[in-house]
Amino acid sequence: MKIALLLPTSDMFPTLGRDFLNGFKLVPNQKGENFKFIIESIGKAADDEVLKIADKLLLQEEVDLTISFCSVFQLEDLVIKFGQYKSPLIFVDLGGSLPKKAHFNPYVLHHSLHLCNSAYTAGQYAAERIGKKGALISSFYDGGYQLAASFVVGFTDNGGEMVYNHVGSMDYKTTDYKTVFNNLKENGAEVAFTLFSYKEAQHFLNVVSKVPKEDIPQFMASPLMTDENIGYDDYGLSNILSVASWSFNDETESMRSFLNRYEETYPTNPNIFSLLGFETALLASKAYTNGKIEFDKIKGESLDGSPRAQLIVNQNYQTEIENHVLHKFKYNGEAYQNTVIEKLKADEGQNLVERFEDIPYTGWKNPYICT
Repeated sequence: MKIALLLPTSDMFPTLGRDFLNGFKLVPNQKGENFKFIIESIGKAADDEVLKIADKLLLQEEVDLTISFCSVFQLEDLVIKFGQYKSPLIFVDLGGSLPKKAHFNPYVLHHSLHLCNSAYTAGQYAAERIGKKGALISSFYDGGYQLAASFVVGFTDNGGEMVYNHVGSMDYKTTDYKTVFNNLKENGAEVAFTLFSYKEAQHFLNVVSKVPKEDIPQFMASPLMTDENIGYDDYGLSNILSVASWSFNDETESMRSFLNRYEETYPTNPNIFSLLGFETALLASKAYTNGKIEFDKIKGESLDGSPRAQLIVNQNYQTEIENHVLHKFKYNGEAYQNTVIEKLKADEGQNLVERFEDIPYTGWKNPYICT
């Protein structure tokens, strides 16, 4: 059986491809099948090269399954191509944008970290439990997806009002945060959704550490901003919340099992791409029947063994999650960790996809967040 993997390169996560593969290969082959992996680098995964490589794999290599981690801007053409060939494709991304009706096809399975869904739940939680006056603070790059809109919809659906919005400059070091924090205070913002990652996140938290605590609203961060793998210094901050579909500090049996197996096999700790790779392999294994991949066999089924407890494949061949996790980002004396505060029911699901159906994609064409 030939499995093709189209994986992007990333300056932010330079080992992305290896991490995804490590997670994928961790799932034992219980069907007695010999697997051949064909791995293709697709750069930033944002142009027509993705479709050309996929075409070559279908024609020359006659692959049995293709897994592509690429931009949603390339997705419609891929869906058409794999539907015509009747060849299975698993589309993988972090969930920074929501799919459209044109992306649903029996030969295409959608899998992600459901970041837009988590952003909606973060907005919902903020309006219900923190305050009704909200703000959005985003870097120039992180603001180019649908995460910000998902948070705003979740916040305003539950009685919140957005009172301030700021998107940073392309050169993040030139942003005047003194003005930003003055505006937050003047507008009475009680909670701010902070959308930063990598170096922009480090810079922002360093700035925040120098601001008087009484001038800072409650931060509800993007989960990639609070990624433990970034290796933050101690900024003296302990009041940052985030909502994600995963937690490496979750004490569930499924997460502990995944972590133990990974740490016994590899010299590094798993990250979000290892997690995605592992779950993708579980999905492929479950869909493998009689020598081929059939997504119809797992439609409506739950996925056992996922580190995120329960994943369900819905009627549109999308994975859905059962719960989000509310984290508190705290320094433990050696490093920042995401402490689990509580589980939040994931009930926005398909409704959110339908609400965003008529909203065109804007912003960056690379998959969130491979830059």
